[in-house]
Amino acid sequence: MTKVIGITGKGGTGKTTFAALLIMELAKKGTVLAVDADPNYNLNQLLGVDVVSTIGRSRDKVLENVPDGMSKPDFMKLELERCLVEGDGFDLIAMGRPEGPGCYCYPNALIREYVAMLQKSYDFVVIDNEAGLEHLSRRTTPSLDVVFVLSHPMQRDITTAKRIMALMKEMNINAGRTMLVMNMANAADGTDWIEVAGAVPEDPELASLDEKGLALTQLPGDSMATKVVHAIAMKAGLV
Repeated sequence: MTKVIGITGKGGTGKTTFAALLIMELAKKGTVLAVDADPNYNLNQLLGVDVVSTIGRSRDKVLENVPDGMSKPDFMKLELERCLVEGDGFDLIAMGRPEGPGCYCYPNALIREYVAMLQKSYDFVVIDNEAGLEHLSRRTTPSLDVVFVLSHPMQRDITTAKRIMALMKEMNINAGRTMLVMNMANAADGTDWIEVAGAVPEDPELASLDEKGLALTQLPGDSMATKVVHAIAMKAGLV
């Protein structure tokens, strides 16, 4: 059965980097669908693949002009298939953002159906969310098995993480497990408001790739960050 993982947190807490590392880890175990739900998508760069189109652009195309002889659902499906990018052990799809005016209710319904259909073909679905959980609130994704909330050890980031937890409850976003990942930290202390998955320390090899603009797929398998993310995935029951 497909396991669906959501990753969220305050902007700048390393959500996308953690998402890429987790996708690379899960790809060793099975097939992965990576969903970049941030309008300013860059998960593909960390994974070393190019995005041809986004769901947002496809949605706009369907609203603007459907070719003669083709139904709107068929055209939408064709456009969405163009958005799917193949990687090494994973496929990636970027949500992007709608750019044109008009009502998106019908295209959004088609997207929900498409994502639900897609997920059945994968062992894991990893969703890299924008800050604020807007994508999850649109219900364009299936139910979640695990949500990782990213935070830095600073108090203001932890406060934001608590607000995200409250927001999830307000939106009735339910997950099998919701776990805290402390980024750029040597340890994550126990807490009574969320289960702790672990802490990702600063990794010089990771920082070097980031500075050079290189994909994290070039990270050595025995790197510090890789080992820690493997341990977090194990604690979450994903591997």
